[in-house]
Amino acid sequence: AKILTAHLDMDDVLDRAVEMTMSAIAAEETSLWLIDERTSELVLEVARGIAESAHGMRLSVSETLAGKVIRTGKPVRTHRQMGDDQIKVKTGYLVEAVMYVPLIVAGVPIGVISAGHHAAGRRFSERDEDVLMHIADLTASAVQNARLFEATNRALDRHERVATSLSYALSCDVKALLNSII
Repeated sequence: AKILTAHLDMDDVLDRAVEMTMSAIAAEETSLWLIDERTSELVLEVARGIAESAHGMRLSVSETLAGKVIRTGKPVRTHRQMGDDQIKVKTGYLVEAVMYVPLIVAGVPIGVISAGHHAAGRRFSERDEDVLMHIADLTASAVQNARLFEATNRALDRHERVATSLSYALSCDVKALLNSII
């Protein structure tokens, strides 16, 4: 909890969340997806154990397991049944077992944390789901804190630029007035 909530930089928060997930439930891969408010798609923000080229990958909220988690606000844990095909995360991206847990702020899902296994026979337990739910709760709070911190910094920067511009403008006006008086 301290590791996640101690950071106010969004990249640090997201990195810590996937690292914690990977080590806490011994997942072969983990990823964190946030909703793009303009397109309502899930965007891969950070991942471990997944190809670097996957960064920025997008998932539909209407047609995927991750999207089901966003729509329902409930976790999804599934694995390949004997004789079945692997589970499709996205076209061309298959896993043996996968678990998605929502990131929820004030009752509204803002993203998901996922964990996956590629090795045959690997599964996630109910305990793994509980652990990931706790990590997701902390991550959601940390993401909200980082967003608020970034918004506050942008507002302060904007305020500082306006104050500097105003000061410069007044300075020029006062100099012009003094020159005309002299």
